[in-house]
Amino acid sequence: MASVAWRPEYSTGIAAMDVQHHKLFGLLNMLHDAMEGQTEVEAGQLMFILNQLMNYTLVHFRDEEELMRSHGFPGLEAHIQVHRRLVARLQTQIQALERCELDAQALSTFLGEWIVGHVVAEDRQYGSFLATSSALTPQDTTTWNARFVTGVESLDERTRMLCEVLDHLFLSIKLNGAKAQQECETITAAFRHYIAFHFSEEEGLMARLSYAGMTEHRVQHENFLRKLDLLLAQLRGGSLTAARAGLFIHAWLSHHIQHSDADLGRHAAQCYARGTAHNSFATQRGALQSKG
Repeated sequence: MASVAWRPEYSTGIAAMDVQHHKLFGLLNMLHDAMEGQTEVEAGQLMFILNQLMNYTLVHFRDEEELMRSHGFPGLEAHIQVHRRLVARLQTQIQALERCELDAQALSTFLGEWIVGHVVAEDRQYGSFLATSSALTPQDTTTWNARFVTGVESLDERTRMLCEVLDHLFLSIKLNGAKAQQECETITAAFRHYIAFHFSEEEGLMARLSYAGMTEHRVQHENFLRKLDLLLAQLRGGSLTAARAGLFIHAWLSHHIQHSDADLGRHAAQCYARGTAHNSFATQRGALQSKG
């Protein structure tokens, strides 16, 4: 089977849905790598990836349908029927693997037609409708999008990874229900470790650029890390729900990126324009906003 790459023309215009589509493309490429990496793929490895694909698909379809329903998309019922058919076909592939009767070529064709074909043929329809809907709110586009671009390429790449970890956090809450608490605690701990590294790299960049707002920016980092430690303690003690922890992290990260990190990005862009910063800090804002 061939790997698939995300293209700008696949975008629905709804950042939250586009991020989920990116995830689906990633799972398909995981399957591609597994099947291309060896002559005989272990059934357990394929089953693991297919089950991940099924779990994420169910969450994605539910989110997509709720988005369309909340904004009165006229093609909702037809779209739901397409979703049901796709889930049934994916379930058939999983059952075939369980019986050791999986046809790799049939699986490749189906997944390629679905993940690329469905996104282009059907999902962009609701994207076009919602783009003109006055009911569309910023809440629909709170995952990685052009509003989060700081203009510093290296910083933006790390921030995109933070958003992916956060997306994983919310996915775990949706998938695990009552069992989400432990999963959320684990992912929040991993998030805490990664964001400490992210903050360290960011502060190193500020020092190299002689950023005047570094002291205040560092204080924000330190306060957030203390808050994360408190959240972890509350999660372990059962006095805080996974959902509330996730919402706080998401709200803080969104605000920090769009304000403090944006200020840093503007400073870095000015340094680059004056020739006082390495070109790896070149502004990417215009190009990325055109894709958002």
